Amino acid sequence: MDIECPSGMTCRLRKIKGQVLVTLAEQADDATPGGSFGTIVGGCWEGLIDRGPYPEGVFVEGAAPRWDRVLKGDLLYMLLRLRAASARTPDSDPGPWGPGDPYVFTARCQACNKPYEWEVLLSDLKVQQLSKESREIFADGTTYHRVEVQGVQYAFKLLLPDQDAPADKLRKQQKRKKSTFVDRMAAQLMGEDRSPFSSRDPREVTDAEYRDAFQTYTAYFGTFEIDASAHTVTHHVLGATVPNWPGNDQLRFYELKGDQLILRTPPMRGNDGEKSVHTLVWQKVV
Repeated sequence: MDIECPSGMTCRLRKIKGQVLVTLAEQADDATPGGSFGTIVGGCWEGLIDRGPYPEGVFVEGAAPRWDRVLKGDLLYMLLRLRAASARTPDSDPGPWGPGDPYVFTARCQACNKPYEWEVLLSDLKVQQLSKESREIFADGTTYHRVEVQGVQYAFKLLLPDQDAPADKLRKQQKRKKSTFVDRMAAQLMGEDRSPFSSRDPREVTDAEYRDAFQTYTAYFGTFEIDASAHTVTHHVLGATVPNWPGNDQLRFYELKGDQLILRTPPMRGNDGEKSVHTLVWQKVV
């Protein structure tokens, strides 16, 4: 069957058969797109029709595709289509994608925690096609992208199998050994005597005013993880005033001194080329 993925790449796959279908069912909970899932899709691969925005070298005639360079969204879409075409859901009528289109799974009530069965049509799941601009950027080898929607700037990353979305990173943190501690954090740092804008409407102020306001205020939030043996706290940033920070970590060395929490950065190179350690002292007030 011919499948056009959200990126615009089109390929030909055959249905999953025999033991491969059993493997897909057994590993559905913990398989990763770049690992066994890539192996399953690879076992059904018959050929490339249109490589879309992918650069040369990802799909090579006569060789297996480089699944580690295939977008997670494309790989997941191919798996859903294979599941719908190859499996059969008992006591359910086939959907537009095939006999396995109806997907039945067990969920739990958030109020009473009792299990119940829920059925969805995989073909009903909303699929967002990659925009023309995003395809052009990805074709140039870039996965980080910014778009403007109704006057608001958004930044996102096209994920490859070896990259984690913030939600994936949080789940991995929660599975780590018990000697570590994971929770949520937020920080806002503001300079003293900040100059007010010349207008009540931020859209009417000058670029210089915007620059000064940005340079005197920093905020970010996410989760944090403490390593008591190393006296470090790692902030896993989910959102920040600096658009490059989300998805990255901020490492700090901590010291508890009375009612004070002292955080120190690793040596950081400044604009003058010299390295220095930044120290922040938090004072407990309650």
